[in-house]
Amino acid sequence: MRVLLAGVSLVHAKDGIDTIFKVLSDQIVAVKEEGSKQAALYEEQACSFKDAFNRFQDAIKENQGKFEEMEGKRQAARATWEFLTSDKDESGSLANTKALLLAEQNDLAEETADMKKNEKKAMSELADAAEAIMLVQKAKDTLSAATMEAEKVQALVQLKTKLRSLNMESLVDDPSKHESNHSEIITMLDKLLTDIQQHKVNTDQDWKVKKDEHFGNIDRMNAEIKRLKDKLAEDTKTMEENRELMLKMQKEMAALKGVIDADVAALKQSTERAATAKSEYDNDQTTRTQELAALHSALKMMEKKFNEEAPVTEEPATGEDGKPAEVACDFPDTAVIWPTIGDPKAPSFLQVSSQATSFLQKKTTTELNFLNDREDLIALLDTRAAKLRSSTLMALATSIRADPLKKVRIMIQNLIKRLQDEAANELARHQDCDQKETALQDERFSRKKEMNDYESKMEAAQNEIAETTESLNKLEQSIADLKQECMEQNSQFLYDKKLHENQVTVASHGAASLTEVIAEMDKFFGEANQASVESGYSGDAAGGSSIIGIMEGLKAGFEKMKADSTEETQKLGVSIANLISDTTTDCTNKRDEQQSLSGGKLAPAIEAFKQAGADLHNSVISYAERTGELIELKYESACKDTQLSKAEEIENKKAEIQALKDALQILEAHGE
Repeated sequence: MRVLLAGVSLVHAKDGIDTIFKVLSDQIVAVKEEGSKQAALYEEQACSFKDAFNRFQDAIKENQGKFEEMEGKRQAARATWEFLTSDKDESGSLANTKALLLAEQNDLAEETADMKKNEKKAMSELADAAEAIMLVQKAKDTLSAATMEAEKVQALVQLKTKLRSLNMESLVDDPSKHESNHSEIITMLDKLLTDIQQHKVNTDQDWKVKKDEHFGNIDRMNAEIKRLKDKLAEDTKTMEENRELMLKMQKEMAALKGVIDADVAALKQSTERAATAKSEYDNDQTTRTQELAALHSALKMMEKKFNEEAPVTEEPATGEDGKPAEVACDFPDTAVIWPTIGDPKAPSFLQVSSQATSFLQKKTTTELNFLNDREDLIALLDTRAAKLRSSTLMALATSIRADPLKKVRIMIQNLIKRLQDEAANELARHQDCDQKETALQDERFSRKKEMNDYESKMEAAQNEIAETTESLNKLEQSIADLKQECMEQNSQFLYDKKLHENQVTVASHGAASLTEVIAEMDKFFGEANQASVESGYSGDAAGGSSIIGIMEGLKAGFEKMKADSTEETQKLGVSIANLISDTTTDCTNKRDEQQSLSGGKLAPAIEAFKQAGADLHNSVISYAERTGELIELKYESACKDTQLSKAEEIENKKAEIQALKDALQILEAHGE
């Protein structure tokens, strides 16, 4: 936003300079034209002075007649206004008409209230009559159908109660008189029904007559109220018109009196001015020549300062897309290199120590090189299993096709199980052998438990390594984002700063140049020179002041532009420093966080992974050695199984042990 406003200021400054060029040129033309007009006017003045006396005399006489006519109109309007504004006792006055209107409105309100009262009463009587008719009919029906005297009497009592509201209670006999004579009661009720119906008709007719009277009175009163309101409005209008006419006449008479007085004074002044007109004309022409010289000099100076000597500024650099050229933030940043699980390469947990003495290391180099991939291992196991008729090796070959590491362990477990079964069968015969075998089995079980523990530790370490590495990568991306954001803001700040520096250059030149031009203008239009002018014409002071005012306004604008742009330049410098400082701090904090994660979590996790792998390797070696010892115990020692010949047993077990060694070697190669 600051750059946008600054750009607008430069545009306004250019427009202001163009305006000064134009007003100076226009002022020169205007002064020349005014000189020509003044010469022609002076020639006309000589003739006008001669005819002035007769013209003023005729005007004074004519205006005096108009004045007397206006006075007559004013008096008539005043009489009408005084009559209409008299008190209410004066018939025809506004106050009298208002009193009559108020009285008529009060009568109308009373008449309306009486009509509503009579209407309410009539409607009530009509409703009671209708209900009474219903009760009479109900009483007749009850008497006709009643089987008990009490029901008859009750019907008559209800009817008598209702007729009280109609003042017709006397038309019903006492029910006790007719306790046993139905016909007399019904006859009485028929007559009563006729009387009530007639009473209802009479009540309705009476109300219609009264209603018509009320509406007639209301219409008459409304008509009178309308007449009085119309009269009041018309009289009020007449009063206002006469009041305005009085004021108008007074104003026009005062103006006309002023015109008459002015004409008398002008007649006197015209004669006096004729004598001095020639002297003033000569002095004015001299002053005008000086004014033109000052205006020409100022215009020439403007052309020199703002055309020939105008400063040239270099626009800030932009990219192909028109945006500010990219400038990266310059601050120190050392990338954090965190360790990985393969750097340096950790030894395979299945790698056999160079000092190991296990018989599993006895395989020749030629045979190991032959088993150079998983398919070779599977083929070898298939061949040995078929030759030795070993179900263990055959199951191992099948399992390795799916997962070498897992299936090797399963194979070893199965082999151990078989050897355990064989040992159990020989327990009674080889007590000493059994004790040795038990010790070997216990140690193998302990190694197996260790292998499971180390595998769990490796899995936990791998999870920690993955999570920490992900956090480090996120921090690295965050640092890259900070640098990108800093570059974008820094580029914009530098672009804005260059624009403001250009404006300082332009504004400084503009203010200094206008100071010189204003000084040139003051040689004629300044207070010191104006005080020394002897003629009545001191130049187009308004025009000159206007031009100087434009110059001073533009100069003030240049000075403000310089001050504002200087301030903005300083602010932008501070903003750039703060931006780089804040970004440096943020990046440093994130680097510190990376160092903390790398040294505090990742490195220990990798070390734990490597240590667990090495421990697992040693446990597997120990497990394999105990297995070999167990096989030797059962098949090559005094505790051997005698189901087969000694040569056959030794040959088969060695072949199985060799297959196990080959599998373990492949497993070690797979782990690396």
